[in-house]
Amino acid sequence: MKIAIVQLNPTIADFKSQYDRMVADAKQARDQGCDLVVFPELVLCGYPPRDMLEQDTFVDANEACLVKLIDQIHGIGVICGLVTRNTDQQGKALFNSAVLFEDGRLLYTVHKQLLPTYDVFDEQRHFEPGRANRPLPYKGLRLGLTICEDAWNDKDIFHRQLYATDPVPQLAADGMDLLINIAASPFHKGKRNFRDRMLANIARKHKVTVCFANQVGGNDHILFDGASTVFNTSGEVVARAADFNTDTIVYDTDTGAGDLRAACPSDTHAVLAALIMGTRDYVTKCGFKQAVIGLSGGIDSALTAYIATQALGPENVAAIFMPSRYTCRDNYEDTRALAENIGVAYTDI
Repeated sequence: MKIAIVQLNPTIADFKSQYDRMVADAKQARDQGCDLVVFPELVLCGYPPRDMLEQDTFVDANEACLVKLIDQIHGIGVICGLVTRNTDQQGKALFNSAVLFEDGRLLYTVHKQLLPTYDVFDEQRHFEPGRANRPLPYKGLRLGLTICEDAWNDKDIFHRQLYATDPVPQLAADGMDLLINIAASPFHKGKRNFRDRMLANIARKHKVTVCFANQVGGNDHILFDGASTVFNTSGEVVARAADFNTDTIVYDTDTGAGDLRAACPSDTHAVLAALIMGTRDYVTKCGFKQAVIGLSGGIDSALTAYIATQALGPENVAAIFMPSRYTCRDNYEDTRALAENIGVAYTDI
């Protein structure tokens, strides 16, 4: 089976854009001979939706988007994340869910079982935890479908587990061949090495291929690095998407091979790439196109100006220098040299 993993950069509540991109990407994957296309966690609405989940119109639009996708995409299976309603009379009103649909039929739905409430996460505020699920037979394989945190409770990695249950070993015990983890896993320095080690350990321990499909982009202050990855049963990376950019990779379960993109060579490069991506997304998703940077002649404003230039293009950045009678002569020279070096308009006021 050929699997396309698509890491999108969603804008919260921009359902039309998410729909258009998912339809286009699914059709492209189908035309490339793929049997299944996998999108990240909550891709229909974007992550994190936060208090927008309290608006019925938001949840309705998310569900309507799924109905349109099921109607529009044919000839390929689709796994994607979305918000679904809890029809039980008890518990929270919503689930963080993943679905598999194909040719106009909804085949499978799972709900996220482990809901994080640490760091930037506050999922228990809105979502009801899902119940254990079993692998789904699909095109000759038994798929174990999990959502982000569901894979983050491995006792070999977390010596003090946060949760009483671990969905992955149960899926393995039930005969899972392929673990698919759709995610919105935020970036921080050193995160990828830890995440790779954790997912590789799952693959080796349970002797399953692991497909990790991650969101990319910035939403407010939270940054997602993408870098969607496939690990074989030996824990080796056999496919990887680009980091800090939208991308699609294809993995073939028959050959065990897939697309491998180059990644940032160091944590320092990754932090810079994250800052550039986050700045670009914050500015453009808020509807702006240009930025004005105040230069002092110091390193802080110099780095800020460089990041803005890389994020928006030098033609969209203006540098302003506002000296006083106490300003050192070196600052005059340094600010002007910086503006020339990065190619931005410079004004001395």
